[in-house]
Amino acid sequence: MNLRLVKLDEGYTTQLADMMDEWYASGEKIVPAAIRKEDYHDFDRYKDSLEVKEGKGDLVPDSTFFCLDEERGIFVGAVNIRHRLNEGLLLGGGHIGDGVRPSERRKGIATRMIALALLECEKLGILKVLMVCDKSYVGSAKSIQYNGGILENEVEVGGVMNQRFWIEIGWLRSMPAQVKDSFIGRPYRMDQVGMSGSHVLLFEDRVLKIQPAGEEAANEYLIMKWLEGSSVVPRVLAHAKRDGLSYMMMSRMRGRFSCDEAYLEEPEVLLRILTEGLRMLWSMDVTDCPCDNTLDEKLRRARHNVDAGLVDMDNVDPETFSKEGFRDPDDLWEWLDANRPEEEIVVSHGDYCLPNIFGEDGHFSGFIDLGRMGMADKWQDIALCYRSFRDNCAGVYGKDVYGEVEPSLLFDRLGIEPDWEKIRYYILLDELF
Repeated sequence: MNLRLVKLDEGYTTQLADMMDEWYASGEKIVPAAIRKEDYHDFDRYKDSLEVKEGKGDLVPDSTFFCLDEERGIFVGAVNIRHRLNEGLLLGGGHIGDGVRPSERRKGIATRMIALALLECEKLGILKVLMVCDKSYVGSAKSIQYNGGILENEVEVGGVMNQRFWIEIGWLRSMPAQVKDSFIGRPYRMDQVGMSGSHVLLFEDRVLKIQPAGEEAANEYLIMKWLEGSSVVPRVLAHAKRDGLSYMMMSRMRGRFSCDEAYLEEPEVLLRILTEGLRMLWSMDVTDCPCDNTLDEKLRRARHNVDAGLVDMDNVDPETFSKEGFRDPDDLWEWLDANRPEEEIVVSHGDYCLPNIFGEDGHFSGFIDLGRMGMADKWQDIALCYRSFRDNCAGVYGKDVYGEVEPSLLFDRLGIEPDWEKIRYYILLDELF
């Protein structure tokens, strides 16, 4: 289905009549209201009614587009974009009004139409878009959320409970053309899993990751190109840098996050996924790995984070910096530098936590967030895997506690004895990233 928003002209009289005839015959209320203000049989009068050029009274300037399915040559719906908001639109209308003709519903058209409308909003300079829907219209709310809508509140207007969603699209303005081309018209939702600090948009078949164009972004691109053709990492679809940001469009991984509730409820399956992923890493040939994340390099980056004040003190273990722990990040770095363990070099993920490991049908299927991947001590991944398995099962991240799961089962499944000194060392090192 190839959808495009078009302005009405004489070339679309047949498509317009076909859609409007069907809509009126159904007896349903036609939305957006802009397409039913005048009789569509009087084409010139109808066309002139579709846009308000200058706001007067309760009216604001607006633009109306029809959604054309180019493959079938029919109109499947319409959107009305208000260029600014007044008091009434803030509560009950928002920037975008949209509707899908009766015969074309439940096909994902509303979601795609909103995605196209957001691009028109960006052209108009509307960088924060309000969308409002009746709370009882669950499908409408999902279409908004799939396009990045964040619920602000619910407001009763005229006996109807409205949900008000805001969609930030300012980042579209600086998006490089080669990335934007692979983005246009595709509905998405914001990724709320993990703690990478990146801006991640999830599409049906791809993922857009926007992050500072620093060492980790460069490292991630190098690793993904090194492993190109492998099924265990995403495939790069487009990549560019602009204004200090890195934009990478990549294929979407098969399966689900290993922190998915279904896996947390089956710790044996989860352990199988995690251990299969570790063994996959250890089986890779480290000799031509393009990225160095051994301790010399990790401590150099950690030193930079400490000196630049980049250590996130809100997301560290409370005991790390305490009377019984370290005075501050600088004190921790000094201890880490003085107590370097002997390294067992392998290809390491670098951030081997449950949100970064994917499983499918009860087995490991791939890795994401590869900015710290490279040559490193195997115990770095073991340590972070142990902590993530332990904390996710214990409900540390705001979820349920999943039974009495013994974290040390990880070592049994790997067939190794835990090296607790190294585990503590790498968990502490991670506090500086």
